[in-house]
Formats: sequence, structure tokens, C-alpha cells
Amino acid sequence: MDSSAIAIVAQSQRRMQTDVEVTLLGKKLLLPVSRLISAEQQAHYVLLRFEDGATTQLKGRLDELEPQLADFPFFRSHKSYLANLSYVTGIDRELLVFHMKDGQNVYIRRDRLKKARDAWADWLFAQMRKGGSSPT
Repeated sequence: MDSSAIAIVAQSQRRMQTDVEVTLLGKKLLLPVSRLISAEQQAHYVLLRFEDGATTQLKGRLDELEPQLADFPFFRSHKSYLANLSYVTGIDRELLVFHMKDGQNVYIRRDRLKKARDAWADWLFAQMRKGGSSPT
């Protein structure tokens, strides 16, 4: 198996994992990525919202967390928000928000609206090609 095939297999295995080790301000933690709905920067903390309604506040920056989630369907919609596209149920163009499965909204910067729509559409299309169903 050549190195590119090994990289593809490794990437596929990372995507299947539900828990990922991430580092914030030098502290390592196990993050249940498949259950993470969104992350929000609040001053010096990152607020993580999960599908079961639980929230966790960690000292750190969204800028530090975002690249560690690059293998998962997260979209940086605003300087203070990171949304898991698998939990998006719709986009409100007037309010500039993602509507999420848990009923909450994740804000989208006006200049990122087209990219947000395209990213979600691409994610939905990929899910349909895999034989998955729409999250709504």
C-alpha cells in the first residue's frame, strides 16, 4: 500500500471515531466530536454545546480548536462560532443563522453566508451519495 493510500485509510478511520483528543491551552482532553453541535467563543473561554443539551466551558480559543476539527464537518460561520454541519436543519438568510437540531441558532457573518450555504449543501450532497439521510 503506497503512502497516499495509507493516508486515505488513516483519514477515514479518524472520521469514524467519535472521541478525538484535542489540546486547548496545552491541556489535552477527549472531545466527543460526533455529539458536538457547536462551539462558541466567549471571552477567554470556549462554550461547547452537545446533542444531549449538556454544555462545557473550557479555557481556550476557538482559533486553537478549529484546526483540530478539520477532519470533521465543522464550519467557521463567524469569528465566535463553529457549527457542526451534521446538526444544521436550515439557514435563515435574513437573520443570518444556522438553525440547529437542538433549536438553538449559530450566527453567520454576512460575508460568509454564501460559503455557509455552499458548505452545508456540499455536506448534504455527500451524505446523500453515501446513502445517508438528511438530518431534518
